[in-house]
Amino acid sequence: PGDPREAADRHTHMSRADDERPPKRRRVLSDAEDEPTRELQRDPLDIRGSLLELHQNMPSFSDVCVVVEGSKSSQEFACIGAVLASASRPLAAMLYGESSRMVTPSAGSSRPRLVLRGTEPWCFDLLLRYVHGLQVALDVDMALTLYHAADYYEVLPLRDGCCAFLLDAVDQANCISLLCRSQSVGCEPLETRCVELLAYDHLAAVSKRDCAFASLDPCLLERVLRCRDR
Repeated sequence: PGDPREAADRHTHMSRADDERPPKRRRVLSDAEDEPTRELQRDPLDIRGSLLELHQNMPSFSDVCVVVEGSKSSQEFACIGAVLASASRPLAAMLYGESSRMVTPSAGSSRPRLVLRGTEPWCFDLLLRYVHGLQVALDVDMALTLYHAADYYEVLPLRDGCCAFLLDAVDQANCISLLCRSQSVGCEPLETRCVELLAYDHLAAVSKRDCAFASLDPCLLERVLRCRDR
């Protein structure tokens, strides 16, 4: 058996080591942690209602005047810069970026001005209505122009909605004209849909029904024929 004094010394040394260790902290739950929690989120319809109210009272809430200069006419729009910036990255850069195009208000004007060129006023008006949650009625001609504007200003849901409308509108009577116009506005999905419609056994029917067939670009016709041969 070992020396009793050595065992006593070891016990004393272990006791001292335990005394030197920091005491374990007990986690105390606060009253707030004991209570049930819940996350609240504003209803999308309520948000839309606020945007509609802003649009209806634009003269009172606006902080920027957007001057849209189209090919034949120009128009001024009272706008809320933050709303435009939240919906469009290019407009955000024009309004608040380092390369801001904002012009200091002239004498007698209370709002800074932003001049936009290359967009028709009626088209910007529809874009503005969409951004504020209003419905936008479309026909084919409007959808093509609005697609181009929404793509340029990166209002992507509006761009995609116009594209979906145009894809559904393609038929034998307008296929050629839409194919030509799809290139002018840069709508690749529409261009592809028109080419496929022509390529798969509809070329003869379209050539009789769509008066634009006679003016079809030979390069486009060659693309259609190549697609048929695949």
